[in-house]
Amino acid sequence: FLQAPGMSIRCLSMLPLLLLLQLAPAVSGITLSNVKPRRDVSGNIVRAQDGGLFHDPQHGYVLYGMEYGLCPVQVGKTGCVNTTVGACGFRLDNNVTLYRSATMAPGSWEPMGNLNFTSSLPVGIYFRAKIVFNELTQRYVMWLRYIDTSVIKSLSAPTRMMVGSSASLTTPFTLHNRNVTLAHDLSADFSLFVDTADRTRTAYLLSTARTTDTHITVERLSPDYLSSLAVHNSSQASALIGPGHTEAPAMFERHGTYYVSMGHLCCFCYSGSNTSFYTAPHPLGPYTAAQSPTGEPALPCNVTGSQQNYIASVGSTLLWMGNRWGSAPDALFDHNFQYWQPLAFDDSVVPPRVRTQLQRVDSFEIST
Repeated sequence: FLQAPGMSIRCLSMLPLLLLLQLAPAVSGITLSNVKPRRDVSGNIVRAQDGGLFHDPQHGYVLYGMEYGLCPVQVGKTGCVNTTVGACGFRLDNNVTLYRSATMAPGSWEPMGNLNFTSSLPVGIYFRAKIVFNELTQRYVMWLRYIDTSVIKSLSAPTRMMVGSSASLTTPFTLHNRNVTLAHDLSADFSLFVDTADRTRTAYLLSTARTTDTHITVERLSPDYLSSLAVHNSSQASALIGPGHTEAPAMFERHGTYYVSMGHLCCFCYSGSNTSFYTAPHPLGPYTAAQSPTGEPALPCNVTGSQQNYIASVGSTLLWMGNRWGSAPDALFDHNFQYWQPLAFDDSVVPPRVRTQLQRVDSFEIST
């Protein structure tokens, strides 16, 4: 998620700390705050940026993400003022960490430690891990994007995707491939989606690439989730989605419609990025831009100061998750806030449209 040279970081309308996601109707449950740090059972701030959230029968709710370090956030409009290898956010010791909770209640997150592997990992700068469970193989599968600094110690070094799996989140992962071949070379950002509406639980990888001007592509994964079927069969990949110069993609399904969301290139931007939605009748498309009541792309500007990170399923709720880069009160990178909020939909139109409303939500209730 690196900003293209010469690209401006902007929002379509500057309305600081207002929200374009409408809060779903409140239900009894857990109250979650967007203005207090999420803490673990020992009172420490949860350090899990750029990750995801899922429910697991063995561990309950699992929150995972990147530890970028307790280094001072960079001064400026973004965390990319200094992008040299070793700078805060671009260190060679970034790693994946996991937490679990039975309820997601404040202070209930139990650290599970860092994700380990049975073999050494390639040298590089790691970003935005994604973990899913494969019901067919009964294994957890993790994909992780990295910049291969063994080639050249610069952010212009090749970008690669690695994949590993494990029978348990608490045992080391086996690294299956250090450089997965995808439909397009030089992956730039990505996410994973398992289609639970499909009885075979087909998985898809959606990603941007330097070679596609960072448009989004969705490609079907093999049954074991360890490789892309689009490499040898182009029909297993979608056409390019979105306007290009995008990152932080996410994907979900609702009432038979598939949604791909994304924002403009941000690079740890402190003002946050927009969030646009595209819909299709099938995971591989064809995708069309979702429309807001005013006729513009849905959620043209997310002005919570957040960049979309993931959209998680929590019961019947689709939970939008974003990173508020540069928001840490103590100015330490891993203490940056996350902004979470349930999505709400207008089901009077087909496909259902994500509702928009200018509103700041400091807390909300969610049933877990």
